[in-house]
Amino acid sequence: MYTREELSALFDKYMASLPLPQSPAGLYDPTRYTLGQGGKRIRPMVLLTTCDCYGGDMQVALPTSAAI
Repeated sequence: MYTREELSALFDKYMASLPLPQSPAGLYDPTRYTLGQGGKRIRPMVLLTTCDCYGGDMQVALPTSAAI
């Protein structure tokens, strides 16, 4: 079972690996800013914690956690 810190690190690593284009800057700069803030993590953490509790595959759950 993962700790909260481990889940957060796993999610952060996944988010950092997502390729975001450089242009148009007006679209992607706010996205980068929002993703870099560290907030808005309660829903992804709930999803990953639930996945972990039921023995699911974290690699499968990460894209969905990023989407919510």
